[in-house]
Amino acid sequence: MKKIFYIAEIGINHNGDVSITKELIKKAKDSGFNSVKFQKRTIDKVYSKELLDQPRESPWGKTQRDQKMGLEFSYDEYLEIDKYCKSLNIDWFASAWDVESIIFLDQFDLKYHKIASPMIVDVNFLEEVAKRRLYTFISTGMSSVENIDKAVGKVTIADADVVVSGGRGLKGPENWHLIEDLAETLGAATACSKPVSDMGWRPHSEHVGQTGKPVASNLYIAIGVSGAIQHLAGINSSKVKVVVNIDPEAPFFKAADYGIVGDAFEVVPQLIKKLRAFKNLN
Repeated sequence: MKKIFYIAEIGINHNGDVSITKELIKKAKDSGFNSVKFQKRTIDKVYSKELLDQPRESPWGKTQRDQKMGLEFSYDEYLEIDKYCKSLNIDWFASAWDVESIIFLDQFDLKYHKIASPMIVDVNFLEEVAKRRLYTFISTGMSSVENIDKAVGKVTIADADVVVSGGRGLKGPENWHLIEDLAETLGAATACSKPVSDMGWRPHSEHVGQTGKPVASNLYIAIGVSGAIQHLAGINSSKVKVVVNIDPEAPFFKAADYGIVGDAFEVVPQLIKKLRAFKNLN
């Protein structure tokens, strides 16, 4: 069964109050959420001066600017939030609404980025997010299929720092949670071999290889991928290649830096368990 990643949307519902924020984070943790998400804006970049100068009564003042600035956390406040989330062992991230906000979030060791639906058509913004090589969620509200395809093409596995890829050795789409669980543990992107996408287990946007997307990650982990010439050509630029395959004669072993001969259904759960234990100690 596919594992669901639960995100609690805090957004700007904290009313600019760190105490309220901590209460929301604690409730999210107690309710079984994996992560909490905020929104980050550079007010003068996102809104026009005309809008910001308009009157608006709020606890923070009498203009739109006062209200919107009152809902933005400072670096010190986000640092406090960051420490609190780590103490509860729950992830946090934010949907940035401008490039300056992306750079602001770079100050924290975040695993994820989020593309807000209005930003899905901003090519320069998408390219900035892609440079971070983080697992990225994309909101698609009010977007066309063309908008979505273009965004996915920008925020792509080609830019990922770590990639976990699966092949026919997974035996079916119902077992893809192994790839997703390992990727989630490593903060990695997911990919697949051509046969997997041809069979409809995964979308073609995840197909890696000579006829798919090239990958130049720091770490490429192939689970149940035999290693056809076309696939190996597409991952040749990756720095470290790891393969898990039950067949010791699989071609991928000749190209890999590290290899495990074993059943993916036994090896991967143990690998995830060890990695999570290691992360909890650090």
